[in-house]
Amino acid sequence: LGGKQMRTALQSARRGEECVVLAHGASEAVLALLTATASDMHFTLLVSESSPSGEGHEVAAAAALRPNVRVRMIEHAATAHAMAHVHLVLCGAHAVRSDGVVVGPIGSLGLALVAREHRTPFCVAAPHYAFFSADHMATEAQEDVLHPDPLPQPASELASSACLETAAAVRVYRPTQDCTPPHLVSWVFSDLGVLAPSAVVDFLHVLHTRGPET
Repeated sequence: LGGKQMRTALQSARRGEECVVLAHGASEAVLALLTATASDMHFTLLVSESSPSGEGHEVAAAAALRPNVRVRMIEHAATAHAMAHVHLVLCGAHAVRSDGVVVGPIGSLGLALVAREHRTPFCVAAPHYAFFSADHMATEAQEDVLHPDPLPQPASELASSACLETAAAVRVYRPTQDCTPPHLVSWVFSDLGVLAPSAVVDFLHVLHTRGPET
């Protein structure tokens, strides 16, 4: 899944330095791409912990088995601090919509914005079956981002020094998905090749125009 292309991108971006990849999201596509890249290339992998799911631990555990990869966990809040040392950001994706928007794990949009500020490629790993028309994804994904379910938390988790009556009234919002616009995405690594977001749009347009095969 694009391992050769990712190695080429890292080699051109590292400027003589040790390659550093920042990974966010524990999709099978992300793990497959990291594995393919590590087959003949040494690099350091910073893994975002991905709160609240903590799925970054899954990526770190899998990557640590590869002899060419040095793995470091990082709190998601510290990713902006580390971005100056990163050569490529790699995120998983729940879906890539026909308008080029990437529906990914929460925190993807923030990473994309920070990556743009540092002129660091922000890439997405997604198989072609994760490409969906906007009609399919608009309601389900956007409602999750804009109207997440409120989750009451114990007072001790919110603030141990706070008044119990005040803490009991606080509700914590934990959305699970982000929507990243296509102008922030450098490439989409897929089983169809390495695509620009606009190419995903073209692919879905052709698929929709052609319709099901008879």
